[in-house]
Amino acid sequence: MIDVAFNIRTTGDASAEDRLLDDYELRQMLDHTRSQINQHVQDALAGMRCPEHDEPPRVTITGTYNTETDQLDVSYNVDTCCKLFLMQAITALNR
Repeated sequence: MIDVAFNIRTTGDASAEDRLLDDYELRQMLDHTRSQINQHVQDALAGMRCPEHDEPPRVTITGTYNTETDQLDVSYNVDTCCKLFLMQAITALNR
């Protein structure tokens, strides 16, 4: 199993009554998003280990959900033991 860490935060000054999602719906949406991203990473990188160092990749997902615009921006950070394996992991994630 690939180690996936999440750091998703919310921003924005929209009041609770002006937001598209209430607190419960927002938590549900973010939980579902984390689950879907985790599943994608697990599927894409399943069983991958560096052929030279026998180390798996580690992935950190950072993101921001803006309550004013209802937009979620996420980015992936892939940590590997060497550059060659980094390229292999990124290629696998982008398939």
